[in-house]
Amino acid sequence: MVDRFEAALRTGRLRPGQMLPSEAELCGQFGVSRKTLRRATDHLARLALIRRMQGVGTIVAEEARVDGLSARRSLHAELRSARRVPETRILSQARIRVDVALSQRTGFHVGAELLQLRRLRLADGAPHAIHEDLVSTLYVQELGEAEAAQSLLELIRRRRNRPSSLIRQEIEARMPTEEQAAQLGISEATPLLCETLRKYDDLGEIFHYNTNFYHPVNYRMTTVTLPDAAYQPRSAEAGD
Repeated sequence: MVDRFEAALRTGRLRPGQMLPSEAELCGQFGVSRKTLRRATDHLARLALIRRMQGVGTIVAEEARVDGLSARRSLHAELRSARRVPETRILSQARIRVDVALSQRTGFHVGAELLQLRRLRLADGAPHAIHEDLVSTLYVQELGEAEAAQSLLELIRRRRNRPSSLIRQEIEARMPTEEQAAQLGISEATPLLCETLRKYDDLGEIFHYNTNFYHPVNYRMTTVTLPDAAYQPRSAEAGD
């Protein structure tokens, strides 16, 4: 049911603010028992995709958005669900060609054209993260300010209907460059939390490579392992 709910969000069949049907109707629609339904809705509530309102019912959360595989939600949505005010600034964007060194580092074919994008993410006006993206221009050629606030993975899905079959994640601590330290407002001697993601299509081809540098104080990454699920949803808690 969780997968079908996420699919409904992606396709627009469910929209933020929409009231969900009664439990009886949902059980009939999904062909599940009330026990199974409640476990699924409890999970969706933990992900902040739905909100239960006493005396009203259950609605799709205003900030609900899913990025598909691994229930990855956009940072913009994560901050809103944490009652923070998100902001995105484009630092730079340009089209580049993949050379041998970049191909070896990322997995893109030599000669492929990519959009190279750098964004600064803020929460309540404070620097939160730097996102550096490399994405095939077959999917994204240029972003405006409004689009830059979105998840590139979700943007690609909407534009090209190309879902991810695999997302590979690596997390490590790194020392910031002088520029990164200035943008995040930290000392060059303060390590960053660095997350690298490689996203592959159903043919095994990489189409999106991004590196996220998170503020060491304003961001915390947690995972939750569910007994009957194979994925680990990510949540952002900014300075709690």
